[in-house]
Amino acid sequence: MASHGTQALYDWNEINQREVDGNHLAFVPDSTLASGGRPDKYGGMDQVRSDWVATPVSPGPTAIIWTITAPHAAAYYDVFITKASWTPDQPLTWDNLELLVRTGPRPLETEANIPVTLPQRTGRHVIYSVWQRSLSPEAFYSASDVDFGGGTTSVNPGNPNGYFSFTHIGPNPFREMNKVSYSMTKGDLVSLKVYDISGKEIATLVEEFQAPGEHEAVFRSSDLPEGVYFYLLRVGTYYETRRIVLMK
Repeated sequence: MASHGTQALYDWNEINQREVDGNHLAFVPDSTLASGGRPDKYGGMDQVRSDWVATPVSPGPTAIIWTITAPHAAAYYDVFITKASWTPDQPLTWDNLELLVRTGPRPLETEANIPVTLPQRTGRHVIYSVWQRSLSPEAFYSASDVDFGGGTTSVNPGNPNGYFSFTHIGPNPFREMNKVSYSMTKGDLVSLKVYDISGKEIATLVEEFQAPGEHEAVFRSSDLPEGVYFYLLRVGTYYETRRIVLMK
């Protein structure tokens, strides 16, 4: 998979800030899009690799949601997707992106909901999003891996017929300990892992065969920095992801 932080279920947090005032191509060179032009600080997101977690998607209407921890009015949001010819073994470049939408100005808000229509794609791709503030030159960038299915690198995404589900995650945000519960309708091999925003595996909570029913695991933050983390629950060949926020 290509270079990016994992942003699951279209819940986007700002991951980098540059005073670019709309001059994105000059401040964010090719191959550093995922790090927002800051490979010195976020270079892990720029790696071209095959193990990024991807959110299953389908062509058609959906929404990109920016969760904004420091609200500011926006001059615009841009939402891009990699072109049909892009493949996961390529770096992320501006020329490989296709613009889906540019919004108009938006007021101060803690959550920006941006309607988009995903085009026809096969396999894994990247959705890239830009937030340009209006009252200051800061811009923020977010990249997320998605999987349209049908590609040679695709796994079986989704959750057929309610085969399993997350039933509780809390507290969220959390400070030291987070409990996650999930249920299964039949026994299968279960893997529950935690990833950081760059896609790095942080912890393995479960890796075993489990019987049908309700199950629970505990994630302890220990000395981890505050920020966004993700649960990846894989049951058999299917998976789901959920976001958690660590606050110190």
